[in-house]
Amino acid sequence: ATGWSDERFIVPDGKVGIGTTNPQYRLDVIGDIRATGSVYYGGTEGVAGIAGTAYTKPDYVFEEGYNVMTTEEVGEYLKKERHLPWITSVKQEKAENGDTINITRMLFEAVETAENLQLQIMVLDKLVKTQQKEIQALKQEIAKPKSDL
Repeated sequence: ATGWSDERFIVPDGKVGIGTTNPQYRLDVIGDIRATGSVYYGGTEGVAGIAGTAYTKPDYVFEEGYNVMTTEEVGEYLKKERHLPWITSVKQEKAENGDTINITRMLFEAVETAENLQLQIMVLDKLVKTQQKEIQALKQEIAKPKSDL
């Protein structure tokens, strides 16, 4: 009697509101939410077998054989693409979602980015330690007394 069509809380225009009587989106929640199960992205509504892809944490970044980009490769990518390689571009986001942002995808991409950056830091840290050893060896060589030739 208040605009709801049945017990499933579907309003006449197909929008569902929780904590609001004036939902602006297909699902509009005002307040905290909790969901159990997987979060999916993409897919096609009503098409069997194309129900979307489950987000998974990108721990594959730490698996053997993962191709860690060098900082130079990331720099080249940034010059060409104008966004980090692990983050969806604004152009793609707009094409897929209009003026909205897929925040779930963005969060998972941020985790993948952080993991990639950590791997790059570890590579650079190893290089710095190697260079420090070489510098120490060179300092010791320079400090040795010169013999007469």
